[in-house]
Amino acid sequence: MSRKILFVDNETEIIETFKFVIERSLPDYEFVFSQSGYEAMRLIEDQEPNLVLSDYRMEGGDGGTLAHFCKDLSVPCVILTGFSPSDVVPYLPEGTQVVGKTDLLKNGRFKELVDHLFDDVA
Repeated sequence: MSRKILFVDNETEIIETFKFVIERSLPDYEFVFSQSGYEAMRLIEDQEPNLVLSDYRMEGGDGGTLAHFCKDLSVPCVILTGFSPSDVVPYLPEGTQVVGKTDLLKNGRFKELVDHLFDDVA
């Protein structure tokens, strides 16, 4: 089974950090990157990812809008945020997972967390 993940964040530094970590931690995954929710929507239709990991607060289409788009297409979406989950969950489709960005970057946890997220939603 292909494991293609679309990673969406408007901050170039965050994308570059994730690319660095991903190359070392997740060689069995294929990643596509986007810097806005609207661009991500186009990529979802073109690239057909199995999972979307998206920042919540972005210009050019926020993570909440993207999560609703994903739900309409039955594409699992996990929202990454620095906000408290209780602040963002009311704006997301029911069942959308919310993960703290810092949880993904802790040493040794990135692969474990992404594997877990992929297994939960795939």
